[in-house]
Amino acid sequence: AMRYAILKHIYSVLLRLGHRGTFLKPLFFEFPAEERLYYRPIVDEQFMLGSSLLVIPALSLGVRELVGYFPKATWYDMRKWTRVVINKNSSEATVEVPFNESAPTFLRGGHTIFMQNPEKIRSTDDLSDIFTLAIALEKNPNDSSFTSSGFVAAIANYSDGHRILECEKEPRRCFVDARTEITCERGKRSQLTLAFTVPEDAKVDSFRLSGLRLLGFDCSLQSLPSNMMMNITTALSTPNRTTTSVASLSWTGKDDQILVTMLNPIIPVSYTHLTLPTIYSV
Repeated sequence: AMRYAILKHIYSVLLRLGHRGTFLKPLFFEFPAEERLYYRPIVDEQFMLGSSLLVIPALSLGVRELVGYFPKATWYDMRKWTRVVINKNSSEATVEVPFNESAPTFLRGGHTIFMQNPEKIRSTDDLSDIFTLAIALEKNPNDSSFTSSGFVAAIANYSDGHRILECEKEPRRCFVDARTEITCERGKRSQLTLAFTVPEDAKVDSFRLSGLRLLGFDCSLQSLPSNMMMNITTALSTPNRTTTSVASLSWTGKDDQILVTMLNPIIPVSYTHLTLPTIYSV
């Protein structure tokens, strides 16, 4: 299930590399200052999938948990959507390995993954143009903001060889970039802004957004109902034009997680910003 949920992310990273560099890589490629990553067992048993995902597979039969090393960053378990509790002295954590599931995969703070619903998916032809964003926020050390960024190749059919070749020749024209920023100041409103960037000469196919999963908003918020309806205002690139979509927001204090589900998927490619209603910090 995990493979199809992130398959377009994998293809997007490969296309953006443009045949330069590697996609599956040892951890020291991303964290060269951590000397321990150059040696066994870590160099043999863990790997990065792009720059955003850390994978810790079980390499022995019957293993149901193992100890993984987590480089200096904030990490989120993509099976439970919880923050990994890491031993500060050893930089290690115990990782569960459920039977008959994908290898344990962890999302890095500051990174955003465009994901899809893997149900009833048997091949790339079954993948739709509807995405949810898994947004792992990272605290800016210089102010009160949290940020995250990511990208996706907005190609309707990833089996279309001609379209893929177009993107390989001019990769920047195929991508939608997303950057999230949310502020947290005591006694002030917290406003989340999700900005999509597309080059003026871009050639992107249909792309719809059905929801957001925000992780790591480490801020004390006013008490909110566990579920609430709200309007999302999207500002078009044309001045003084806006449109409103209805969404359902689910707030949980557990693991600093906010879920937003669009009742009807929206098309954000032509929009400059998507702003959620403000909520107060306490």
